[in-house]
Amino acid sequence: MTTNYSRGTRFEYQVRDDLRQRGFVVVRSAGSHSPADLVALGDLVPWLVQAKRDGHLPETERQALLQMAEQARGWPILARWQNPVPHVQIVLIGVTKDQDMPLPRWRCVGPKK
Repeated sequence: MTTNYSRGTRFEYQVRDDLRQRGFVVVRSAGSHSPADLVALGDLVPWLVQAKRDGHLPETERQALLQMAEQARGWPILARWQNPVPHVQIVLIGVTKDQDMPLPRWRCVGPKK
């Protein structure tokens, strides 16, 4: 039986693998219940990534990720599944949802086969 937890874990692995293919070193914080599911290194600034297949980031999780990113001097990132053309979309999150900024160069990422 497929559970929400297993779908979420699979999505985290997909995002991790995609970032690795793009040259990032990625650490997954499995089971830690930290604000970031993944930490990606390889850009000038570390990426603190919360992977949400449905794209919904509750306000408490948004604030926790923003605080962690500020402490780490990193970028708070939301990775979400985007339709109708299935792909992972990488979003730099803002203090409020209307300040979120999808990173266009990542839109071309396709589903893992």
